[in-house]
Formats: sequence, C-alpha cells, structure tokens
Amino acid sequence: MTNITINTSQNVNINFSLSDLSKRLTAFFIDFLIKLIYFILVIILLAQSHILNGLDTWSENSIYIICYLPIAFYSLCLEYFNEGQTLGKKIIRIKVVKIDGFQASFMDYLTRWVMRLIDIQIGFGLIGFISINASGKNQRLGDLAAGTTVISLSSTVEFGQTIFEDIDTDYMPKYPQVSLLNDNDMRIIKNNLLQARRQMDAELISQLTIKVSSIMNVTPEEDNDQFIDRVIKDYNYYTKEN
Repeated sequence: MTNITINTSQNVNINFSLSDLSKRLTAFFIDFLIKLIYFILVIILLAQSHILNGLDTWSENSIYIICYLPIAFYSLCLEYFNEGQTLGKKIIRIKVVKIDGFQASFMDYLTRWVMRLIDIQIGFGLIGFISINASGKNQRLGDLAAGTTVISLSSTVEFGQTIFEDIDTDYMPKYPQVSLLNDNDMRIIKNNLLQARRQMDAELISQLTIKVSSIMNVTPEEDNDQFIDRVIKDYNYYTKEN
C-alpha cells in the first residue's frame, strides 16, 4: 500500500496510507447500489401511490427531478457532512482528506463533485482510472483540482500517533468548545505537542496555542503547554461521553 506524508502548517509530518484503486472502486459500487435501491423504491412508491395520475408533463417531470436530487447530490452532501466519507467509503474505511493536512472545505468537496462528470461519467470512469494510476498520490482529476486525496483508515498506527489520551474517571473538563475540533485536528495538535516537547520548542507550542484558542474562541488561563494538554484531554472526555 502506498504511503503519503502530509506536512502540516506547523511543519509536522504525518504519514497516511493511500487508498488503493480496488478500495475506491468497492466503495463506489456500494454507493451505486445504495442509490440504485433508492431509485427502485421511489419508482415503486410512485407507481403504487398513483401520484402521477392526471398530472401534466411539466408537473410529472418536476416530481421526477425532485426524486432524483438525493441521487445527484449524494456524494457531495455525505462527504461534506460526514467529513470526507460516503456510506461506501465509511464501510470500506477510506476517506477524503486535504493534501496540506487541513480538513477539506465545502468548496473542495464541491470541486470533486463537479469533476465527477469528467472523471466518472465521461468514458465510464476511464479518465479517473488513468488519473489515479498516473498521479503520485492516487488522485483523480477532481482530487487534483481540489487538492485532496483518499486515504485508508484501516492501517495500524502507534498509540502515540492517535488522539487517545488517558484521563481519570473523575476528570472534569474545562473547555466544551473542543466540540469545534475533529479527530483530524486533534491528531495534528497532539503530534505538534509531542514534537514540541521532544525538541523543547516553546515557540511551536505558543503558535499552536494561538491557533487552537482562536478556533475555539477561548482565552487560555493555563500556560501554553498545559492548555494544549487540557484541550486534548477535554476532547477525549467529550468524545468518550458520546
């Protein structure tokens, strides 16, 4: 499996395993099957409800278009609201990420979705197939345009590279604003903290504190190191609660 090293804005390298083509194709066909089942159910429902009886052509076409919208926007909506994963990707354990280490934005997902017309629809996926195999980071044209790629979540990582942190059973969290962060953010934050501690880099921890506190919109009451450590523990507390 091909690996990719993402260099974050804090100059920390994080290694991921790129999703191979077989996993992406499997996820694609799972998503296709889900959309096909939806389409069949809609056709059956429309036929049994007789809702189209007596309608003019314009009204009938309007209903068909409305019913088709979930299929058309399936990938865009799920990837945006599910942090880079459609149902197929979630089952196969792959996801869309930004090459620069940041969480993909709506515009990134929109770009990938628009480019599907070229990657997948035209030539029955041949263009996307060639692009993924030719690019060094397994990117179809939509990924190249959006600055994204697809990684595998099933690879083994060391405990120190995960977001997990031991906390006491009577631990009391301080910053509920950690809900504004996600798992990828926490992985980057923890790796930055560990590297800064190893290198005794107070400036890196200071920059990290400024960045994290601005995202959370809080004013730290602890020193920088203690604040970042508290954020990591609070995130673990709230995610375990959920």
